[in-house]
Amino acid sequence: MTIIGSTTRTDPHHFVQMQTRFGGRRIVDWLSGEQLPRIC
Repeated sequence: MTIIGSTTRTDPHHFVQMQTRFGGRRIVDWLSGEQLPRIC
């Protein structure tokens, strides 16, 4: 098993953010198309 992320409560607006390799932060966009996760 590999951990690829973690959750914190740092954004008061509850946007999902990711930290870049350079230490910056970006807001993760909403899914486009079907809102179903890919399993395969």
